[in-house]
Amino acid sequence: MKTILPPYADSFGGVTPGPMVLVVGGTHGDEPMGVQVIHALKEELKNQAVVGEIIVMIGNPEAVEKKVRFVDSDLNRFFGNEAALKNKPLQARLKEEVRAREIMPLLKKVDYLLDIHSTLKPSIPFLYMENTKKHRKAVEEWSVPYIISPDYNFTNQAFRSCMDNIVDAHGGVGITYETGWNQDNSHFESVLSNVKAFLKQTGAAFHDFKSNELPSAPQSLFIYKELIAQTKKFVFEKDFNNFAFVSKGEVIARDGTQCVSVDQDSYFIFPKMNIKQGKTATYLARTINN
Repeated sequence: MKTILPPYADSFGGVTPGPMVLVVGGTHGDEPMGVQVIHALKEELKNQAVVGEIIVMIGNPEAVEKKVRFVDSDLNRFFGNEAALKNKPLQARLKEEVRAREIMPLLKKVDYLLDIHSTLKPSIPFLYMENTKKHRKAVEEWSVPYIISPDYNFTNQAFRSCMDNIVDAHGGVGITYETGWNQDNSHFESVLSNVKAFLKQTGAAFHDFKSNELPSAPQSLFIYKELIAQTKKFVFEKDFNNFAFVSKGEVIARDGTQCVSVDQDSYFIFPKMNIKQGKTATYLARTINN
């Protein structure tokens, strides 16, 4: 029996026993790569012998249509407090809160989630996921330079309120695929190849697919710190992009009258633009999981 779906989702298979796999694009409406992948999968899955069920879904369809990141607020920040979603009066709910309520039941049921994103600044592709054996097994045929995971001691609400977090919390495998800069769709075929490799690894489809030979094993990095702007005059020393490396002791920013330096060799992860006081400026990662 096929799953009851939220709007803007399509199901393939659902007859042969097997995993339930959800692939999402367009969680943010200004990230076209994921939407392109969803449309391509909808065509290719028509000719696949699906084991289990594969569901492909546009995350935030109204934002995608308007080509904006979100309509009222970031959809990927509404999955950490289900009670608040349920209890808020209907007339007071933001557009993304309504959509999160539609999606939440499905996230609790799936065995695998792949949420496809793009970055606001130029970046090489990477994966974000928990550092477990089952997560790594699901992506062992991927061709990406980096796999990012939270450090054992790192906690942050933004990393507990996304779709992949809900899937993980209910026993599934949630993976976020950052495909690169949201202004660059030139590597679409490479992205689609990785998605097919993922579906093959789950056992759901593309059983004979041969992925590209990996040039080298992905490097693992672990987020250990969130850097928050303390003043209105926070300025980076230069325009840091994702994975920019800085050495221990290096000054990376000025925050008012204070110099901000790193206390260990670090990599920039999700550096922000238009940084505001009290908000995240960047995350910092290291190669050792402490």
